[in-house]
Amino acid sequence: MSWFASLFGLITILTDVQWSVSPGVPDAGIPFTVQLRLEGQGRNAPDIKVAPPEVEGLDILDGPDVRSGSNISIVNGQASAAWTRTLSWTVVAESSGAFRLPKVTAVSSSFEVEVPERLVVVRALKPSEDVFVELRCSNPSPWVEELVDLELTVLFRPFRDEELGTRVSSQDLLTMIDWERSVLGRFSSIINDRDRRGLSQFVRGRGEQEGWDGFRWTVSTRFRTSGTATLDPVRIVGSYPVSLVRTNTVFGTSVRVARRSPVRVDTPPIDIEVRTPPLADRPSDWSGAMGRFGLSASLDRVVLQMGEPVTLTLRIEDLNGSADLARLPDPPVDELLSAAGWEVSPDPAPGKVEGEVRTLRRSIRPMRNAVGLPRLRLPSFDPVTNAWTVATSEAIPVEVSSSTELNIDALPTADLELESSPLEVGPETWPGLGTIHVVPSIGLVPMGVGLGLGLVIAGGLRAVPAFTRRRTLSRRRELEHLRRELKTAQGQVAVGQAARAYLSAWSGHTADPISVLAKISPIRATELQEAFVALDRSDFGGGEEDASQHVVSLLLNLRERRI
Repeated sequence: MSWFASLFGLITILTDVQWSVSPGVPDAGIPFTVQLRLEGQGRNAPDIKVAPPEVEGLDILDGPDVRSGSNISIVNGQASAAWTRTLSWTVVAESSGAFRLPKVTAVSSSFEVEVPERLVVVRALKPSEDVFVELRCSNPSPWVEELVDLELTVLFRPFRDEELGTRVSSQDLLTMIDWERSVLGRFSSIINDRDRRGLSQFVRGRGEQEGWDGFRWTVSTRFRTSGTATLDPVRIVGSYPVSLVRTNTVFGTSVRVARRSPVRVDTPPIDIEVRTPPLADRPSDWSGAMGRFGLSASLDRVVLQMGEPVTLTLRIEDLNGSADLARLPDPPVDELLSAAGWEVSPDPAPGKVEGEVRTLRRSIRPMRNAVGLPRLRLPSFDPVTNAWTVATSEAIPVEVSSSTELNIDALPTADLELESSPLEVGPETWPGLGTIHVVPSIGLVPMGVGLGLGLVIAGGLRAVPAFTRRRTLSRRRELEHLRRELKTAQGQVAVGQAARAYLSAWSGHTADPISVLAKISPIRATELQEAFVALDRSDFGGGEEDASQHVVSLLLNLRERRI
């Protein structure tokens, strides 16, 4: 048998199993590694199941990290193979003492072995006299949603090796912090930055730290609920140099750290008292807005028919520059619009934030006695002045005509096919906006004047089928034209306009074409209504990315409606 065949005949045999700890004597409060190492003979390491080393007083932070290795050797034509598998856990002991890793059983398909206990001694780490860490909050009693700054300052005692006459700068000392094992809380973003100094400010110590220098990081945060909040402490783990050594190479002389001592510094937790705005003078329609704002409103057109959808655009400007516009509650406009004779779409889009401005859009339509857009309000509490404020928009006059009035000039004739264009009905959808007012259509145009009654009747009867065919052909051409525009439309806004134009032409009604479809297929109408809402939301900061494709697919699957 050849050595290659012999290699595949090897079986898995376990030769060694043991616990190990790195470093050998860990320090309290500083994470260290507990590793279980298994060695055996065979081609590949088998899958091994083993319980984690759960010990009272040791907290498992991560793991197991499983790694495998193997090697093959050939001596005098004889092949042999060996494998290793290690399982590593990252643990930490908050206090010093002796801890005993438990007896565990490692199980695989080919063996079951008991791993003996292992004693781990954790030593107490004295407070560092070389590194100073401070956590501060710019406002220990902020208002709800008020922006506050948190500062993390790390100062280093200057280190100088007198024998070599070399000083280690704070920039070099910063690299000796073990960021992966430090607990940074709200400052964890600096871990992901390669040049952590780029996010910091160079500072010099004062008082007891006079002559020290280091870095300060600042992050901004908000507290969403009132009451007592606690900022978790920050723990910095690393090392500090004890001595340096100079080495000579072909590239010149270099100095490096020869010995170092472990460092762990904890900041105390900080209690924050988060206040809620006062009840005195609070506006009854306050919806939770915090800050000082400017509010403006606009309509995409001001000449409307009753029940015709129109887009209301609200522009909110953050005058303080510290509000969370993305989470800002919408202005309470529904009741004001309803009282002024307007109906509002039930599902607004979330809006867009650009710089210090948030823009919202709502689909509304005039009903009953609507004569104009009223002044809209945005009440808020200003944490800078500690006072209530109300931002208001200007009223907008609107000309509203009844949709039942017939415009003779707009009626089609029997001999002329009118060229249709997409309906400009605004970027929002129609669902659930009220009563439908249908404009009656004219089905017959007088065929002649001055002819006899018999000729008129006969001619009329002969013309009805031909006119009906022309009318049907005209509608088909219009739908085919709109269908092509629907297929070629690009972008959320263009697709929305083409989709609404097609649905209006298909149904024969502009005010509420969804209700026409609901009489034919309630399920399809509901699905299409939800698709239009999703399209509006994706067009303006929310919803699904494929909302436009969904709307187009539903519309193209509608069967031609014969009217």
